[in-house]
Amino acid sequence: MAPPTRLSLPFDGLRARRERERQGLTLVALADRCAEAGRRFAHTTISRWESGDFGPTAPSVKVLADALGVTVDDLCTPADEDNSNTTPASADDNDGRPS
Repeated sequence: MAPPTRLSLPFDGLRARRERERQGLTLVALADRCAEAGRRFAHTTISRWESGDFGPTAPSVKVLADALGVTVDDLCTPADEDNSNTTPASADDNDGRPS
C-alpha cells in the first residue's frame, strides 16, 4: 500500500494552534485526544503542523479536527479570514483615516 499523499487543501496550522490554545490544551494533551480519536501522533508532529513545517495528510486532518471538536473546514480556512467580518469604515468617517 502506498503511503498517503500530503494534503493539498489549505490546512492552516495557525488555526489549529489557536483552537488548541483556546481549549487550554497542551500539545501532549492534543496528541492524547488524537489517539483516542483513532490515530496516534507525536506531539512534535502536531507542533510542526501548527508551525507550517509540513502539512498533515487528509486523514490526519480529520482526526485532528475530531480531537479538537471542529470541522475539517475549520482547519482549512486561513486564520486571517477570522477578521473578514469586520465592517470597513464608511466614507463619512474621514475616508476611514484616523482623525
